[in-house]
Amino acid sequence: MARRQSTAVVYEFVRFGIKQGWACLFGGIAVALMIATWRYYPATAPLARYDFLFLCMIAVQIVLLGTRLETLDEAKVIVIYHVVGTVMEIFKTSVGSWIYPEPSFFRIAGVPLFTGFMYSCIGSYLCRVWRLFDFRFERHPPRWALVALSIAIYVNFFAHHYMPDLRIVLFAAAALLFSRTTIYFKVWGDYRSMPLLLGLALVTLFIWFAENIGTFTKTWLYPSQQHGWAMVSPAKFGSGFLLLIISYTLVSLINKPRVRIEPRRASPVMPELKAVESDRRAASLASVAPAPGGLWSIRASGTGGATLVRACLFLLHADAVEGLDREWRPAGFFGDLAVLLHDEAARGLVAIEAAKQFGRHAAVGALGAVFIDDVEKGELALGIGSGFFGHARLVGDQGPTVK
Repeated sequence: MARRQSTAVVYEFVRFGIKQGWACLFGGIAVALMIATWRYYPATAPLARYDFLFLCMIAVQIVLLGTRLETLDEAKVIVIYHVVGTVMEIFKTSVGSWIYPEPSFFRIAGVPLFTGFMYSCIGSYLCRVWRLFDFRFERHPPRWALVALSIAIYVNFFAHHYMPDLRIVLFAAAALLFSRTTIYFKVWGDYRSMPLLLGLALVTLFIWFAENIGTFTKTWLYPSQQHGWAMVSPAKFGSGFLLLIISYTLVSLINKPRVRIEPRRASPVMPELKAVESDRRAASLASVAPAPGGLWSIRASGTGGATLVRACLFLLHADAVEGLDREWRPAGFFGDLAVLLHDEAARGLVAIEAAKQFGRHAAVGALGAVFIDDVEKGELALGIGSGFFGHARLVGDQGPTVK
């Protein structure tokens, strides 16, 4: 599949879309609930629509944490941003910046509590997309500078009602901080890059789209929309961008920005694996040889055996690239996508050269061997294990012999 350049481009584009959609999981659910309740929720229901949204958001969070589709760090960002957003909502609604036209029970100073989750959606997306695309950076601004800028932005959201609006200065400061920063993101096998400022602008554009959906469904309204819906003013794009800076800063405090390191590319086809020395203290070697049936067998012994197995397997690059894919159909669900959609570092080690008796390679198939390291911890690993399409699961330190 990957041999044809056009096919590889299409595959990578589809993969990019799927991973972006997966990163938007919490925000997508929130937008879907706004649309569904606006269209179908009965006006005479004993539980107000805003309260229903609030309880749904809490239930979604419990499910995401319970199924490990959301990490504890992501939950922390959501809670912090919920508090930050709710405080701003209380002030902004008190000065008439926007209103919530429907009644609610769960509220503080007239602000429905579900509104904090609207801010949390941004923080959740940034946490997830950071992890799913394995972000790396070049010339990233110091985090203390981001904290100082975010505090200034947050203060200006309140202060501009009583003193000159400094957002032009804040835009200039953000441009100065991020102007030289490049972000690298991994869609498939290779890292792609773009200016970080461009990435933030694109995310802001989708926040503006969500604002239009929110006001169209009458979840909240701006003063100009109280007598009939109209598109949210493009001026809100600037506010959304500054709000995104605050979210980005919070996430960067949890996920330390990492510098990109040039990857070492391994040959996609490995006719044999030679024995290597695990470390200076280990006197053991690993032998690799074809086992009966054509699958590879890796034997390790001694104190350094487990380390050596992991070192050998790391040479097997995660993606089923050209040498293994050939022009056969994608192996399983989008090839290695079911196993490695989120591409966490060293998450899985998939696909080695299969038996040659039949004159071709099967990346993952009846004749292939699949090496998976702790895949059950992955987000899409439900059902993946020793029974997943009949492939064996590998954990390098669970025994002296692994097949």
